[in-house]
Amino acid sequence: MLEFENTSDSAVEIDPFRFTLQDASGFIFSTAFAQGEEGAEMPPLSEATEVEGGESLEALIVFNVFEEQPLAHLFWQPDSDRLVTLAQLEGE
Repeated sequence: MLEFENTSDSAVEIDPFRFTLQDASGFIFSTAFAQGEEGAEMPPLSEATEVEGGESLEALIVFNVFEEQPLAHLFWQPDSDRLVTLAQLEGE
């Protein structure tokens, strides 16, 4: 689960397919499509969502990763020319 807080004055688009996860061996994983159970408390984010300035969004984003492989980084690519490190997961 990720929590996004838009501290700017303008809307930001959160697209689940703009996130990538890197494991400790350097392999990169894209998000996976997943459908939550009907009535689930927090279904996976499956499409781009606008978050207005001053608003926040809690979202579940799903990845398929290698079993038993430590994770290293979570990235977000809001634009084609920008890559943002959201979390360094090594040692977690």
